[in-house]
Amino acid sequence: MFPLSPKRLEDVKNVTNQNQEEVWKMKIELFSAECRLCERTLGILEENFPNFEIDVHRASECKDGSCCALAEQYGVRAVPSLVVDGKVVLVGLPDEHDIKLLSTLL
Repeated sequence: MFPLSPKRLEDVKNVTNQNQEEVWKMKIELFSAECRLCERTLGILEENFPNFEIDVHRASECKDGSCCALAEQYGVRAVPSLVVDGKVVLVGLPDEHDIKLLSTLL
């Protein structure tokens, strides 16, 4: 797992450092292989951030390769990967520390 780093959070904060209305428009995406780890990650995110819509890119739903192209564009190299406004902010199963850091961002 690649934990959230202050640099990753700062990159995303710089992108989303607008007024509160614009922050609610953040694009939150999760790249998933639909394994237990990925599904557990989605559950943790939905439980801790119920007010946010998470766009899940599931491997089984990607028939035309568009998800792969999007993952490459964002620099996703492993799953599960959480992307906020085009920046990878979390790779792997989030722990309590990651959730606290994410809550400062989201």
